Amino acid sequence: MKSHTRFKRNLLASAVAGCALAGVGQLAIAQEGEQAQGASMLEEVIVTGVRQALTSAMDEKRDASGVVDVINAEDIGKFPDTNLAESLQRIPGVSINREGGEGKFVTVRGFGPGFNVVTLNGRQLTSENINRDFEFDTLASEMVSSIVVNKTGSALTDSGGIGSVIDLQTPRPFDVGNKVAGTVKYSYETLAEEGSPQASILYSGNFADDTLGVLFAYNHFERKSTVNRVTNANWARVEADSGSNLYPDASELRSNANPEGRLYLPQNHFIQVQRDKRTRDNANLVLQFAPTEDLTLTADVLYSEFELLRDQNMLVHWFGSRPDWRDVVADENGTVTHFIADRREGEGVVQATEFNAIKENRKSNTLVGGLNLGWNITDTLSLSVDAYRSESEYDDPMGFGNSQVTMGYRNRLTWDLGDGFIPAISGFESGTGSVPYQPDANGQLTIPNSDYLDPDNLRPGFTIRNGRVVNDTIDQLKIAGAFDSNDSSGLIKADFGLSFKSRAKDRQQFTTGRGLTEQEAAIVAENEPRAYVGPGATLNCMFCGGEYFWTEITPPQISVLDAGSDFLSGVSGSGNIQTQWLEFDHDEFREIYEGHVGIPFTTAEVPSESYDVEEDILALYTQLEFAGDLGGLPYDVVAGLRYEKTDLTITGNLASILRVEAEGAEVLNEVLSPVTPTQLESDYAVFLPNVSFKIDLTEELVARAAYSKTITRPSMQELRPNLEFRDLKQNGPYPVTAGNPDLKPLESDNIDLSLEWYYAPGSYASIGVFYKQVDNFIVNATSGQTFIGEDGEPITDPATGSINLIPPGGAPSDIVDPNDEVIEFSVTKPSNVETADVNGYELSVQHMFGGSGFGMMANATFVDTNAEYDRSKFDQGFALVGLSDSYNIVGFYENETYSARLAYNYRDEFLQSLDQGGVAEPTFVEGYGQLDISANYNLTDNVSIFLEGINLTGEETKWHGRFSNQFLLAEESGPRYSVGVRATF
Repeated sequence: MKSHTRFKRNLLASAVAGCALAGVGQLAIAQEGEQAQGASMLEEVIVTGVRQALTSAMDEKRDASGVVDVINAEDIGKFPDTNLAESLQRIPGVSINREGGEGKFVTVRGFGPGFNVVTLNGRQLTSENINRDFEFDTLASEMVSSIVVNKTGSALTDSGGIGSVIDLQTPRPFDVGNKVAGTVKYSYETLAEEGSPQASILYSGNFADDTLGVLFAYNHFERKSTVNRVTNANWARVEADSGSNLYPDASELRSNANPEGRLYLPQNHFIQVQRDKRTRDNANLVLQFAPTEDLTLTADVLYSEFELLRDQNMLVHWFGSRPDWRDVVADENGTVTHFIADRREGEGVVQATEFNAIKENRKSNTLVGGLNLGWNITDTLSLSVDAYRSESEYDDPMGFGNSQVTMGYRNRLTWDLGDGFIPAISGFESGTGSVPYQPDANGQLTIPNSDYLDPDNLRPGFTIRNGRVVNDTIDQLKIAGAFDSNDSSGLIKADFGLSFKSRAKDRQQFTTGRGLTEQEAAIVAENEPRAYVGPGATLNCMFCGGEYFWTEITPPQISVLDAGSDFLSGVSGSGNIQTQWLEFDHDEFREIYEGHVGIPFTTAEVPSESYDVEEDILALYTQLEFAGDLGGLPYDVVAGLRYEKTDLTITGNLASILRVEAEGAEVLNEVLSPVTPTQLESDYAVFLPNVSFKIDLTEELVARAAYSKTITRPSMQELRPNLEFRDLKQNGPYPVTAGNPDLKPLESDNIDLSLEWYYAPGSYASIGVFYKQVDNFIVNATSGQTFIGEDGEPITDPATGSINLIPPGGAPSDIVDPNDEVIEFSVTKPSNVETADVNGYELSVQHMFGGSGFGMMANATFVDTNAEYDRSKFDQGFALVGLSDSYNIVGFYENETYSARLAYNYRDEFLQSLDQGGVAEPTFVEGYGQLDISANYNLTDNVSIFLEGINLTGEETKWHGRFSNQFLLAEESGPRYSVGVRATF
C-alpha cells in the first residue's frame, strides 16, 4: 500500500525550560514548575560535580511554576545510565518495560507508552512499530543533553500525551562552545559470556566571531546478550457446562477442587535460549548561524539506524487445545496441576515434542531533520519558525527477520505444577521401547521413539516467514510568537502560535502462509511425492503429518544445546527444566528444505491485513503568564488554551472468511474472499485549557496547583478498518481482532497539587498529589460470533469431527463432516465506552550530608484507580493496564578525584494485559527490583575512567495469569558490566 504523505505547514513556539542535574556521574532529577516548551524561559545551567548540580537543580525547581521533571547530562555525553529509559525510571512516577534486560518503553503515572508523546527538540518522533509507541533503545544517551518530562498539559506542547510529553534535547554548538568529547567503552554480558564495544565522539566549534556554529556527534553501539526463558502460551478457561471437547470426561478427571467445576488448562510449553546482537549507529549534525544578535538560524539532522538480530533455539511441548488428556487434577481455583497426555495416532489428538529455530529480527531506520529561525524582533517581542520532517521505516517484505522452522516428532508427556513457579514436564525424554509412536513413509505407526536427544526421531515440520513493511512520516510547520514585558508583576509574558502537522503511517503484511500455485505444486510433487500438495495445501505445512523424515538427503547439522545447570536458577521450580535439547541452524535447515522440494518459499502480501492511516492536525494556541503578591506572598499564574482540529483518512481492505482448513495437528488456516478496497474519513476538534499557580508560603515552603486537559489519540492499529484472523487453532481458541475507524481520542482532566520544603542548602523534601479523570477509554471487548461460509452455512472446525484431512486428490468440500462443531470466533474490537479515575501521590527527598561528600535521593510513587482488575469476575472487558507503585533510592559520594553511585529501582506487580495470546485471560507481571552501580575516577582534569554495573543481582522477570500459580513466563538476562574512558577538551 502506498503511503500518501502530504507536507503541511506547522507553526509552534520553541522555548525550553532547563534544569540542572542530580547524581554521581549522573543527572539531576528536578521537578520543574514549568512546561518544557513554554512557561518562563529558564537559562539552562550545565554543571559538573554532584553537589553543584543538585543545588542548581533545586533552585530552578523552586523558581519554576508547573509540574516538570528534568534530567540533564552531567557533562557532554555523560548520562548516569547506559540507556535513556533507564535514566527516566529515576524520575518519580516513571516506570519502564525492558526487552533483553534493556529499557525500551516508559510508563508515566500508570499510563503506558501509547499515552506518552516523545519529541526531539520539540518535534514529535516517528517509530517503526505499528502503534505510536517510541522505542528508547534506538537512541543513544550520549546523543542527548537533557530530557524534559512534562507531566501536566501546556498549550505550548503538542497534544497526545495523557501520561506525559517527553522531550529529548540534543546539544547545540552555540550552547556547547568549542569542545571535543569522546568515550570508549567495553561491555561484558555475564550470561552470554561475550563482550562488545561502544564508542562516541562529539565535536563542537564556533567560528566567525561566534556567528557560525557546527556540531557533529556520532555513537556506535554493539551488544551481544543472551536471554534464558521459559513460557506457557496461555491458560484456557473452560466451564463445566460449556460442552467444549476440551473439558475432560468423568473417566479422565481424577479430581477438581473447584466447587463450580471450572478448569484452567495450560496451553503448550516453551524452553528457550535467545541470543541477541544489537547494533546501533546514531549521527547528529547541527549548523547554527547568527548574522545578528537578534537572529539565529539552526539546521539539524539526526539519523538512527538500529538492528536487532535475534536467534532463538527452543524445546517445545505441544499439548495445547488438545482433548483426551487423562488423570487430570485441578486445585480449588480450577487451575490444572497435573495431567498425562499420551495419545497415539488413532486414539485421539496427539501431542508432540519439537525443536524450533526462530528468527525475530528488528530493524529501525529513523531520520529527523529540520530548520528553525529564532528572531528577537524587539526587546519584548520574538518570533520562532520551525519546519521539520521525521520518518521511520521497517522494511522486510520477505520475512527473513521473522521466520520459524521446526523439527519434531509425536510423543507423550506428563505435566506437573508442583510447589514451584515453573511446572515440571516429564515422560517424554526416554524412548518408547517397542511402542510405535512415529509414522513411517506410508503414514503407518511402525516406528518407536528413541531418547529425545536422538536426531533419528526428527521429522521436518511447520515452517513460516511473516514479512512486514511499515512507513511512518511526520511533516510539521510551526510558527510561534512571544511577548515578554520585562516586568516583575502583572502580565509578564504572552505566547501565541499555530501549527500544521501531517502524519501518515502504513503497514503492509506478507506471509508464506499461502496456498501453493499450480506450478509450485507440480514441482513439489515431482521432487517429493510424500509432500501434501492437494487442495488447501500451503507452503508452511507440506510435511506436518510427520510421514517425511531425513533419509534420502543429508539433514541439517544437529547438535545438543546445553543451557547449563544454572538456567533460571533463581526461580522456584527451575530444577524441573530440561536444560539440554537439540539445536540446528535456521538458515541451513531452510536451504536444505527448499532445495529438496525444489521451490523457494516466497511471501505474498496479505491485503486484508494492510492499511494506511493519515492524520492532519491544525493547532492554534495562546498562553499568558502573570506574577504578583497575594497578601504579601509572591505568586505566579500561567493560563493557556490550545485548539486542535484533526482530519483522519483511513485506507484498508475488507475480506470475508469463506472457510477454515486444518493444517498439521495444530493449526487452522482461514480462507478469505478477494478483498474490497475501502477508504473512510472522519474528523474531530478539541479545546485543551491549562492553568498553573505557584505561591511562596514562606522563605522555605512553596505550594503549587495545576489543572490541564489532555488527550491521547487511538493507535494506528486500533484505527484499521479490517478483521484479522490470527493464530487459529484446531479445537480452539479462535481469536479474531478488529479495528474501529470511528474511535475518538481519550480525554483527561488533570489536577496536580504539590508542597515543597527547602530546609537546608542542597536539600529539600516534596509531596505531590495528582488526579486524572479519563473519558473515552478504549475497551477491547470480546464477543462470540459465528460467520457464514461460502456454502451458506456457519463455518465449522474440521478437526472436531471424524474427518480432518482432505483425501488425496480431493477438494475442500470433501472434509465436510456433520459432526464438525460450529466455530464461535472470539472477536475483539475496540470502542470508546469507559471512564476511569487515576489518582496518586509522589514523594521525593534530596539530602546532602554536610560537607562530607555523601548524599542521597529517594522518591516513591503510589497510584490507584477505580478501574482495577477484579480476578473474581470473568466478563470484565476493561481495566487499566500498567498501573503500579514504584520507588527509587540513590546514594552517592563525590570528591574532586572520584565519585560513586549506587541506585536501586523497584516496580510493584502490575496488570500487563487482559489477553493471553488470543485467550481472554489476564497477564500479570510480578514485582521487579534492580540494583545498578557506577564509579568514576578523574585521571586528569580532562580524562576519566569509569565502571558501570547493571542488574548486579541478576534479577528475573516473572509473569503469571489470573492466579499466582498460573505460570506464564520466567526469564533472565543476567548482570552486565562496562569499563571505559571518557575525555573532554
